[in-house]
Amino acid sequence: MKTRVLAVLMLFAFPLYSQNRTFVRSYTYASGIVDNETTSSAIALYNVKHELVQDVCAYLRNFAGAGLPVNASLVSRPDSYGLYSILDGVTDPVIIKKHWSGKKYSVRASLTVDGGTLDNLISIIESDRDKMQDLETASREADSAAAAMDSLRSLITRDHDARNNAGVTEQYATASRVLSARYWFQKGYAATVANKVDERILCFRKATELDSSYPEAYRNLGLAYYSGGDTATAISTVKKAITLRPAYSRAYDDLGFFLAGEDSLDDAILMYGKAIELDPTDSYGYDDMGFAYFKKGDQEKAMECHVLAIGVDSSDAYGYAALGFYDVMADSVEKGIPLLEKAIELQPYNAFAYDNLGIAYSKLGSMDTAILYYKKAIGIDPRRPHPYYNLGDAFSKKGNSDSAIVMYTEAIKLDPKFAIAYYSLGLAYNNTGETAKGIDCLNKAALLGYKQAREWLDQNGYAK
Repeated sequence: MKTRVLAVLMLFAFPLYSQNRTFVRSYTYASGIVDNETTSSAIALYNVKHELVQDVCAYLRNFAGAGLPVNASLVSRPDSYGLYSILDGVTDPVIIKKHWSGKKYSVRASLTVDGGTLDNLISIIESDRDKMQDLETASREADSAAAAMDSLRSLITRDHDARNNAGVTEQYATASRVLSARYWFQKGYAATVANKVDERILCFRKATELDSSYPEAYRNLGLAYYSGGDTATAISTVKKAITLRPAYSRAYDDLGFFLAGEDSLDDAILMYGKAIELDPTDSYGYDDMGFAYFKKGDQEKAMECHVLAIGVDSSDAYGYAALGFYDVMADSVEKGIPLLEKAIELQPYNAFAYDNLGIAYSKLGSMDTAILYYKKAIGIDPRRPHPYYNLGDAFSKKGNSDSAIVMYTEAIKLDPKFAIAYYSLGLAYNNTGETAKGIDCLNKAALLGYKQAREWLDQNGYAK
């Protein structure tokens, strides 16, 4: 299934320029007549981060100019918001020192980056129009709020009537809250990349508290709650985003995603249909609907959805990956492999496609190749349990029970209800002579409803 922002974005560094680089900036804001500590802090933090992000932009452009494997197409494009917005959203400067004197707000901050890591992260986000839209919108709105504050501050400074006009001063305070809300929204994105779920929730919640009319913040807060395992709160929070923006197609898609995770597949399909109705070019909606139909057992309908997704977006990697996955599961391996390879060509960081390429080569008996693909999938997204399980299965087929045990155990850590992983782990323990551990795992698999585990226990005299 498509990985939303709630999913971790894993990174790889190119050795040519993977050394860390730290940038440090200081900014002092001389407060105006209308300012207080809150408004002064918002402006100072905005400006110091702006300068740091500009430094990183220049750093990456230097690498692109030197011919190193930086995302040159993005860093050189005329619309500077592209690169700037990504960096603005995924980097979180460390505040070294801040001080409010009553008249001035001073802040000193640092930002440490790895060029190769950022380049790959840029590639991941640039390929996802949803993430790009969120980040570019946040950057533009922050700039707009800062410009509004500057204009209103000038007006209040030179115009005595404006200074005493409650409406004008409230406009200034509102712009300050909007600016701070975008700052916390971007911190939420950075926490998402760092896989800090609690911090992610805190940041997006802070953004909604500062700006209660911010639909993107509510949507991403909902995704954060879902990532933290609180589906009910996730649903109610995303519904708030829809209340604020009734035509928010991606929020309906998210509701479908949450409902599908609860096996409410018919309701999920209705939500995906609403997302598509609002945005007929939404390949996400078609793909997610396809996965829901597959989960219902209707593979024909699922394939139709993915074909439609590719029809509205020819660069839809997940559509190709899904079609390849269905072919591999149906043992049409030779047909599935080119589709999975096409998905990776379109999106080189597609863990789902790599995992299924591993399954394909495993079915062909090429275990060493399968293992390489499973490891690649794990490297891209180590939070998905299935590649660990599949890697364990490959080790088991090669007769390496010890390595299989390690991988099955990792899969279970990520999904404690992964019944077949307990079953396979039990068999692997039995193969190493650790029968007590093996029977314990098989019993857990049986309790989770895995019929083959119960059958094995019954047939081998361990029936309870």
